[in-house]
Amino acid sequence: GGGNGGGNVTSSQAMPQNRRQATTAVVNTMRDLASRDIPAAKWLSAAPQIVSRLCHPDPDTASVIQKLLCRLLCHFPQHLLWSASAICRSQNPHRARLAMNILKDAQERSGNALLFKTYQELINHVVKVCHSGSKQNGRPLPLSAQRDFPELLKALKTCADSVAAAEMGG
Repeated sequence: GGGNGGGNVTSSQAMPQNRRQATTAVVNTMRDLASRDIPAAKWLSAAPQIVSRLCHPDPDTASVIQKLLCRLLCHFPQHLLWSASAICRSQNPHRARLAMNILKDAQERSGNALLFKTYQELINHVVKVCHSGSKQNGRPLPLSAQRDFPELLKALKTCADSVAAAEMGG
C-alpha cells in the first residue's frame, strides 16, 4: 500500500541497491514457487488475491502473477473462468487487455478450447440476465428462464457437458 507522494517511484532502477536486491530475491522466489514448487491446486485459495494483483506496478512481479494465473486457468478453468471473464470486462483497458491475453494463452495451452468457449458463452448469457429487467408501472415483471432466457439454459447444458467431458479426459 502507501501513498503516491511527490516521490512516486516505481522503477526498480531508481530503488536503493539493497531494496532492489531484496525485491529481486522475492520475485525470483515467487517465480520458482509459481512455476513448479507448489502444486497448482495449492494456489486456488489465493486466487482472488492473485487476480486482484494482475496489474502490479512492478513488471517482474506482474509477469509472475500473469504466468501463475495462466497456469491456474489451464489446470482449473472451472474455478477461475468467472473471475477472468469479469476482468476482461474491466473499465481499465490495460487490465482488460492483460486478462484477455492470459485467457487466450490459457485456452491455447489447456488443450480444451471447447470448455473455455462454452464457459464464455455461459458467462455472456448470465451477464445478459443481469442486465435484463422489464418493468410495468415501476414494478419488476417476473422472469422465466424457459421463456425469457432459453439461450442461457442451452449454454448451461453445453457448459455442464463440456465440464463432464473435461473431467473424463476428453
